[in-house]
Amino acid sequence: MALSLLLLDVGNSRVKAGLWQGGNWLRKASWPSQKNWQGADWAKAFQEAGLVVKSPLNCLGVSVVRGVQVPLSKGVERFYGMAPTWVDETDLTALGLVVEAEQVGGDRLVTAFGCWLREKADWVLLDFGTATTYEVITLKGHFLGGLILPGLKLAMESLEQATEGLRQVPLEVPSQWIGKNTEQAIQSGIILGNAMMADRFAEKIAQQMGRPFRLIATGGLGRLVAPQSPAIERWEEDLTLKALVEIWLAQQAR
Repeated sequence: MALSLLLLDVGNSRVKAGLWQGGNWLRKASWPSQKNWQGADWAKAFQEAGLVVKSPLNCLGVSVVRGVQVPLSKGVERFYGMAPTWVDETDLTALGLVVEAEQVGGDRLVTAFGCWLREKADWVLLDFGTATTYEVITLKGHFLGGLILPGLKLAMESLEQATEGLRQVPLEVPSQWIGKNTEQAIQSGIILGNAMMADRFAEKIAQQMGRPFRLIATGGLGRLVAPQSPAIERWEEDLTLKALVEIWLAQQAR
């Protein structure tokens, strides 16, 4: 029977899980990052989400929230009878990643390196999550660093909290670049402003490095920004989970 993989991506806002087998995703699930859940809660969540397999299983994950990682690990052990392997920088450098930056979150390295393993190129990975991050990795597998800025939702919530009388504005692409009222102006500033930043970053990195880099977006809100930016090739869902698959395949090939 073919081996199945359980992939886990523990972020600040959400925990994502996916069952992968033989090149296909069998099932995916997502939950808020519940810091008060214990192992039994996570085991129940796996059951309710249908993340059930009868074939042999391996589990690989990446986490930036220790308070979720520990009980989640216990939930995996309780439900699947095995402990997950949490990928860190050492695992990636063993596969050929060269890190030319300091204090980089594991999720950032995993997403960039996994994308590079899938297709070796000069990449900029834009992840539109709680924070918006840019990760830069070269054709030779050198992680150069990147950018971190407030995410779209965080920026919107900050405006709402700090501005008297401002009602909640939906995160939607406005019909035109120049907002004709406060709601449209905020939508244009946050969504289209992020698209313009991606375009400008593509120009600046090409100038700095002497060659163009390819941009790919992920993260739930990236689906709003990517179509507005000519520099972004595409938006791809769950890129970190897909990156974990590529890392696992590379480990097996060693």
